[in-house]
Amino acid sequence: PVSGPDEHIQTLPAAPALGVAKRLVGDPVEMTPGVYEVTYEILVRNYGNLPISDLQVTDDLTDTFPAPSLFSVVSLVSPTFTVNPAFNGAADTDLLSGADSLTVGASGSITLVVQVTPAAGGPFDNTATASGETPSAVSVTDDSQNGTDPDPDGDGNPGNNNTPTPVSFGPNLFDPPFGVKSVDVRRLPIMRWTVIWINTSNVVAVNAVSSDDIPTGTTFVDDGIPSGYPLPPGAHPTGTTTNGVACVDSSPDTTTTYCYYEGPSVDHPLGRVIWQGTLGPDFGITDPAVADDDIAIRFATRKANGVEAVDNTAVMNSDRNGDGDTDDPGETRTASASASWRLPVSLPEELPATGFAPGKVTLLPQQPAGLEYQGLEDLKLEIAALKLNTSIVGVPLAKSGWQVSWLGNQVGYLEGTAFPTWSGNSVLTAHVYDANGKPGPFVNLNTLKYGDTIVITAYGQKYVYEVRSVRTQVDPDTDVITHEERPWLTLITCQGYDEKSDSYRWRTVVRAVLVKVE
Repeated sequence: PVSGPDEHIQTLPAAPALGVAKRLVGDPVEMTPGVYEVTYEILVRNYGNLPISDLQVTDDLTDTFPAPSLFSVVSLVSPTFTVNPAFNGAADTDLLSGADSLTVGASGSITLVVQVTPAAGGPFDNTATASGETPSAVSVTDDSQNGTDPDPDGDGNPGNNNTPTPVSFGPNLFDPPFGVKSVDVRRLPIMRWTVIWINTSNVVAVNAVSSDDIPTGTTFVDDGIPSGYPLPPGAHPTGTTTNGVACVDSSPDTTTTYCYYEGPSVDHPLGRVIWQGTLGPDFGITDPAVADDDIAIRFATRKANGVEAVDNTAVMNSDRNGDGDTDDPGETRTASASASWRLPVSLPEELPATGFAPGKVTLLPQQPAGLEYQGLEDLKLEIAALKLNTSIVGVPLAKSGWQVSWLGNQVGYLEGTAFPTWSGNSVLTAHVYDANGKPGPFVNLNTLKYGDTIVITAYGQKYVYEVRSVRTQVDPDTDVITHEERPWLTLITCQGYDEKSDSYRWRTVVRAVLVKVE
């Protein structure tokens, strides 16, 4: 046997490589309406055969969330690297201090939490870029790959994997606006209509289109005064004009693109009034008197002779997903606002009796066909304080007044007062005790107090009223049915049964005003 020492040094070519992966940790969390918290995790790994020094990771958040979106850095932490406390994603895009290194095969992570108020539909794609230097001052860089693996194809080259990390805030970034509709009939047969839209549920402006059909029984009035805005491009039905329509906003956050009357068409036989623009935010506000960014749309119609009732509803399409249009599923007719006019009729001099003797059965005759109640299947009444959730029926106004004997456990809407959810004073009544002597829906009506909520569910929306007064009234006259410009509810029932006279001594009257629509 013969042996001897020998060695050979083979210098391998330099092959520096840096890889970055970036993932979204969970879904964005909505902290307050329209404001989300987004958490990113960034992984940086040295895939080469040389150590990397002067390590830096940059992230320009203005590319991901461009104006008018808003963002701010909530936190930036790393168990491996030294983070840059001045990072804000805009003026300073460096996540690290620049003093860190990565040995061959080593890796480290960074967690970034950002608060975002998105003002558009995206896409919100994000890319981080890592960089560093080899011992011979050769620069190495890589753009991030979505996920947790910088080299998902496993070819040893993370540089060919650079898919951005997407963020989705769901299909509906924005909630629909809130509308208030009214009509001025002081100069009949001219009826002056106003609809006011308020962006009550969002903290940024939204794109929207209001459509207001000319109501049946009336015709549009062209007063010769232009709106001041152009007609949209393209062909228009005969009669289309910017005259006779006024769109008033006083905020730079609310802008008007179009404001005009569109002539009659197959879908809109009497024509319609259209507004298109952006509606600035009035978060939490439903009262036009205090809203800053509302839009008021006004026009007039002429009532035809012999017409005794006019109903008008404006609808709004809103850009709920933030893509710049209002044509996507779920974006049409997202909100509505209604007003009505009725030829004044003589109301009865007394309110209806709304209670039977408690504890005993009262026999009722068969309900006459002419006094049958109108089924209002889309109307429900809910009063949480009374644990009440029941249907509403229409009680016709006959020559003898309102006959409510057959209400049972239902709540009756008194015809001749404003239709529930519309502007005006809507009067609802129910038994304190029914004909079987059992407690009726309004047996505890007198226990309501200021601020209690009353909800009417109608046509897919919830109209929320708040109690403003609860009073006892001795006289049964109808002075509680007063005219109101805004939507009000008046709830009435009998109270204080007197066995000697077999009658009730007074009535409970509850008044509530509409505060929001959900």
